[in-house]
Amino acid sequence: MKHPWWKLYSRDYLTDARIRKLGFAQRGMLVELWNHAWEQEGLPASTLEIATIVQIPEQSFLLFWRDLAQFF
Repeated sequence: MKHPWWKLYSRDYLTDARIRKLGFAQRGMLVELWNHAWEQEGLPASTLEIATIVQIPEQSFLLFWRDLAQFF
């Protein structure tokens, strides 16, 4: 059975060098996508669909995705 929650260790999140390199908007997208991936058991394969989740145009999202994809 899948838990209705997932663990986020604040120390790991705050000290991860890869996360610290992200801008504020990218960090927000990352957490939003982690939540979506948890609930849906993964992310869609299409970057257009992923961009829709974070509510920005796909062309703008692709600039962020270069840095975010490593977390999935």
